[in-house]
Amino acid sequence: MPVEIQLTPLLGVYAASAALTLSLTGYGLVRLRSHGWDYTVVWFVGIVLSGTLWTVSRLLELLFVSELLSRFWLAMIYVGYGGATMSALFFGLSFAGYKRLLTVRNIALVLALPGLAVFIAGTNQYHELLWTGKFVSYSGEWGDLYVYEREYNLAFQLYLIYTVGGTLVGLYILMKMAIGSPNVYRRQVLAFMLGSGSALFFGVLFGLEQQPVPQFADLTPIGFALMGLCFAYGIFQYSMLDLIPVARDTVIESMRDGYVVLDTDDRIVDLNNAATEVLETDSGVVGEPIERALPACASVINKHEHGSRTEEEIIVEVSGEQRFLLANVSSLYEDDRLIGHLLLLRDVTDRRAVQRRYQALIENSSDLILVVEPDGTITYASPSVQHETGVSPDVLVTQNAFSLIHPNDREDFRSAFESLVDSPGGRFRQEYRSPDADGNWLHLEASVWNLLDNPFVEGIVVNAREITDRKEREREIRQKNRQLEQANEQLEQFAGVISHDLRNPLNVAQGHLTLAEEGREESFEKAASALDRMEAIIDDVLELARQGQEIGETQQVSLKERATTAWEHVSTEEATLIAEENIEFGADPDRLLQLFENLFRNALEHGGDDVTVDVGAADGLFYVADDGPGIPADQREAVLEPGHTTNQDGTGLGLSIVSQIARAHGWEVHVTESADGGARFEFHDVEIPSTQ
Repeated sequence: MPVEIQLTPLLGVYAASAALTLSLTGYGLVRLRSHGWDYTVVWFVGIVLSGTLWTVSRLLELLFVSELLSRFWLAMIYVGYGGATMSALFFGLSFAGYKRLLTVRNIALVLALPGLAVFIAGTNQYHELLWTGKFVSYSGEWGDLYVYEREYNLAFQLYLIYTVGGTLVGLYILMKMAIGSPNVYRRQVLAFMLGSGSALFFGVLFGLEQQPVPQFADLTPIGFALMGLCFAYGIFQYSMLDLIPVARDTVIESMRDGYVVLDTDDRIVDLNNAATEVLETDSGVVGEPIERALPACASVINKHEHGSRTEEEIIVEVSGEQRFLLANVSSLYEDDRLIGHLLLLRDVTDRRAVQRRYQALIENSSDLILVVEPDGTITYASPSVQHETGVSPDVLVTQNAFSLIHPNDREDFRSAFESLVDSPGGRFRQEYRSPDADGNWLHLEASVWNLLDNPFVEGIVVNAREITDRKEREREIRQKNRQLEQANEQLEQFAGVISHDLRNPLNVAQGHLTLAEEGREESFEKAASALDRMEAIIDDVLELARQGQEIGETQQVSLKERATTAWEHVSTEEATLIAEENIEFGADPDRLLQLFENLFRNALEHGGDDVTVDVGAADGLFYVADDGPGIPADQREAVLEPGHTTNQDGTGLGLSIVSQIARAHGWEVHVTESADGGARFEFHDVEIPSTQ
């Protein structure tokens, strides 16, 4: 049989209300799909979906003129009724942070009665536990309708109290949470409470049969429409489903750090899971004094002063393993009244392990590590300073780093350091010398890094490595190179002497021997003279080679004594020596004697038998001067070269030997004019004490 339908303006109102709540249902489902499962959104969907079911069921009950269909849709209304009220309770618990209460067991227990009510409503025609009623015809401002009029019994009234009570509990939890929450959460809760309250208000009027309209004209869907508008406002204006507060209990239980709450008598009143794990205990310690329950934490509590914060590192044994905990104690107040203490525990074992590893690396490193302030003040010195220099690190702290640098290296280092101060994160590398505990100068290579902006350093780090052995090897290499250069020069000199200076007397000797064979006996004497000259040249070449060798160990010699001894070897009765400076300095005695002998012979050769020679000293030098004819300015450098001579019978190697002896000592030779117009030979870079 076809089913007759009836029209009434209420159908339009119900349809609009259902469309609004159905739209919010769709929004909630999309939100779950895109953002993942969230219980708060689930119970929101439960509210609006149940409201939609309630409204649609009421609409279809009026639309179809059929007692069978009317009873079916009346039963479905109870599905929406129980679902909407209980979802409001669950939403309040979830939004306020009590999700731990929403277990499957608890939810099943709460929904047991609404589920039973649906079954009873569906079979009410047989027992009439919820209501009694009959189908009647109605004619009036709502149209000509065939409706079901009913009177509610005690069971319904009890069920009404149960469902309304559940909704009110949810709203109360939300209101309590909102009071101490930020403004945005208060506005979210207000929108939810206004919407849910509207639906609840019209539903209670209907249940108590106090509507200002006939009972069949259920105004609850209008309440659902108002609820939908409030919910939409809360969602789009205050992100009600996106910005959901996290309950403090949830945060505390999710903390990795442990917390223990104590009363004023230092008895444990609460602790979270992290605390029970790190202290290897359980909630059974609640009510126990901390000294008995958690003795490892008692010391930091006893040191705490009210109104302050106390922090200390403690050690506990967990599963036979030593753990390091950073304990922080603060006072708890309520209306300026002390109510207890809060102990926060952070496991820093891994951090301590890293710290100890780096500490061991630093302490056993051969590198010297300093932390220096921009003005050069040392604020930290690594233990390796003691190992490498013999100086205690404590002695260096507060000293100025620049005072530990060799004066000749200090300005270059300071200049680079001051430029680095203005370059956060910058670096430079520099070599310098610094004294050890015995005053010996160590060669160091430093890498300097600006870490002033690093909150864990706040200084300039100097990482220095000793390179004294390396510098010594470099010095030895340079010395070997100089020796090779000198050897090469000597080879060239020998080649020049052999190819030129020996060739002339050799040719002379050969020519005179030929003449001697022809009977010229005077040629034998000239040939012998040429051979003597060759012997003198060979002797001087050998002496030149010997004097160019490096000086080994030196000893303190007297300038006056060496000059006087040399003078006795070469002087004539008419010549005069002036040597009044009785000073001492380091030199090879034999080579210094040879130096004076060659200079004196040169003075006698060019100044005559009555020449006067003056030997003296000044700061860092000694000199040999004569009153002879002197050396022209354009020849003063050349006279020290091998083979240079103005005497036909000379070898030209005497002054070259003087130059080689000076170079072997590390001295420099300057040829100038004496006060009397003669030649003056000055030897610089000599460690001679001041004569003033």
